[in-house]
Amino acid sequence: MSLSREQVIAARKLLRWSRAKLSAESGVSSGVIVIFENGLHVPPSGALAALKRALEAAGVEFTNDGEPGARMKNGLIKLQFRNAQLRGKITRALSRA
Repeated sequence: MSLSREQVIAARKLLRWSRAKLSAESGVSSGVIVIFENGLHVPPSGALAALKRALEAAGVEFTNDGEPGARMKNGLIKLQFRNAQLRGKITRALSRA
């Protein structure tokens, strides 16, 4: 499956990642990401593969149900929510100590 600029933008928004963060995680320069997201040029297949790997490793699942899209894997959302709950409990407990 190919990766569209809309999918990359959606995936970054889901993760709340900046272009700089995606660049750091994927090894693809932020300039290439900007040009791709703005629709000016499609990067080489190696760069697209690196972007996809980085986003999938962070929990994004790419879809192609009629229209290409991106969503978080369900298990990861539950885990992230649970981790946030635990962080809140730990923070509250430490502030009371």
